[in-house]
Amino acid sequence: MTSPQFGRLLTAMVTPFAADGSIDHDVARDVARFLVSEGSDGLVIAGSTGEGTSLSDDEKLELFATVASAVTVPVLAGSTSSDTARSVELTSKVKATGVAGVLATTPAYARPSQKGIELHLAAVAESTPLPVMLYDIPSRTGRKIESETTIALVQGNKNIVALKDASSDLEQAKTTKTALGSALDLYSGDDSLVLDFMELGGVGVVSVASHWAGPEFSQMITAHIAGDVALANEMKARLSDSCAFEGTLLYPNPMATGVAGVLATTPAYARPSQKGIELHLAAVAESTPLPVMLYDIPSRTGRKIESETTIALVQGNKNIVALKDASSDLDQAKKTKTVLGSALDLYSGDDSLVLDFMELGGVGVVSVASHWAGPEFSQMITAHIAGDVALANEMKARLSDSCAFEGTLLYPNPMPSKAAMRYLGFNVGQCRLPHAPSDAALDTKAVEIVTALRATRV
Repeated sequence: MTSPQFGRLLTAMVTPFAADGSIDHDVARDVARFLVSEGSDGLVIAGSTGEGTSLSDDEKLELFATVASAVTVPVLAGSTSSDTARSVELTSKVKATGVAGVLATTPAYARPSQKGIELHLAAVAESTPLPVMLYDIPSRTGRKIESETTIALVQGNKNIVALKDASSDLEQAKTTKTALGSALDLYSGDDSLVLDFMELGGVGVVSVASHWAGPEFSQMITAHIAGDVALANEMKARLSDSCAFEGTLLYPNPMATGVAGVLATTPAYARPSQKGIELHLAAVAESTPLPVMLYDIPSRTGRKIESETTIALVQGNKNIVALKDASSDLDQAKKTKTVLGSALDLYSGDDSLVLDFMELGGVGVVSVASHWAGPEFSQMITAHIAGDVALANEMKARLSDSCAFEGTLLYPNPMPSKAAMRYLGFNVGQCRLPHAPSDAALDTKAVEIVTALRATRV
């Protein structure tokens, strides 16, 4: 059996930091060599486990060079971010560091369409002569790479040769592998599903627990290839506690402009613990004298701000005064508002749930559809405050099509908003990658939505 070019057991390596927060390159070399001695035949640097979102581009390049020079196994560079242009610029530089390949991740937080994902990842691949491994981890990025997108990327880009699949979607993995065959090396991105992926034709795993359990993973993979089912399953059982330990909600893997206030969002992609979220947002609040609105949008960030965390943040930071809640969790919103009362201004972050949030004591909405439907939102909120339930509900009904239009899987926000603004005469242009350019169908729908709504105005 031919060995995959990146190896079968790759460790997504942690990034060691010194006491002052700088990268400790001596320790990085030691860790890399230790992992190879424990059975890793490839390393991934500055991925999610390597806290890539917390590293500057210069730090990444230095770290890539450090590790690549310390070991003889393939080293993959986690050189991408949500910004396509920045991803392309950094990726174009990594070959000079001595790495063997690139790990290209779906853009976090932006939640682009599948076309946007395809264009983003294709642009990354085109920026380097190195082989590329795609990384699909919707729990961190907020969007899955669908099978059709992976197939198109591999067929359209000769240097996209592998996929680290951390979606847990075995059916889609099977579809992808069946279509692409030997053109794609499929890796499990979930330590607990290695054998499941290998049954589908997968070649191995990009692992976290291999930091301390490399020999067991190596033995499990080798046994599976040899057809020793009993030994492979024995190793899987031995690894079960390690797989459960490697990342939890409490201890996740790894851990003057004239404006009136600050919108502080949960960190995207990193999926920190609630304590990590609290410390991150508190640090933001402490950095400014301005009032701060928290923004909870787990569909984009991969992690919700729990009620207890919001309460602690508001009670511990006098300038945290508001919350934009786009989690759709009305029960937690109620709990938060009940505890904090007037200390927190609660805003709906979902245009379709404004009245629901106001019933809980919410004060309004941070809206998308108000780009073209501002009068209707204003009238709905005013009617609710005045106790005019009938008028408030009438406005809600008028807004239903706009709420449905503002973001879909095919045309995610902000694409519909830009289409509506173009119709209204504002030259706002297209979205930047990773969002795909809009098409005539979206522009036509925008005209329909805006025209229909305005026809209801007296």
